[in-house]
Amino acid sequence: MHDPHDADWEISVQQLDELLKAGADFDLIDCRGADERALTSIEPSRLVPLPQFETLYEDAFAGREDRRTIVYCRAGVRSLDFARRLRARGVADVKSVAGGINRWNQTFGDGPQY
Repeated sequence: MHDPHDADWEISVQQLDELLKAGADFDLIDCRGADERALTSIEPSRLVPLPQFETLYEDAFAGREDRRTIVYCRAGVRSLDFARRLRARGVADVKSVAGGINRWNQTFGDGPQY
């Protein structure tokens, strides 16, 4: 299945899967809420809910601006917003997962669609 996405801002679920299998060094951020994460997640990821971005930024990202960061949400909308906020704060190598965890689960059958 072809997954058209903006390569400057997004990574496909297939590309993410390859990075995970290769043991690549990057931060995987789940920007959904804790209730959504309880349903399904992509591991290993850290929960940093988008509504708490400003409050949690220092603890979650200060001093890590040079790390590759990949962000996901349910469908890829919130994670794009999150990626934009990170880039505005100086995190240059950040991408959103195109289609979010729903595309991940649809592609790899790992969990529910919601």
